[in-house]
Amino acid sequence: MYAVAEATAADTAHGGCPLAKGAAELAEHDETVARRARSAMEALRSLLEAGAR
Repeated sequence: MYAVAEATAADTAHGGCPLAKGAAELAEHDETVARRARSAMEALRSLLEAGAR
C-alpha cells in the first residue's frame, strides 16, 4: 500500500484524478456534490486506516 502511495505521489507527469478534481470544483457550488464527496473521502480514509493497522 505504501509503495503504491509513494509511486502515485512521485508521478509528476500526470495532473491527478479528473473525477476528484471535478468533484472538488463542483462541491464549491453544489451542496449535494460536497456531501457525497465528503462521504466518499471519509469512507476511503476509514479503509486506509483499517489497512494500516
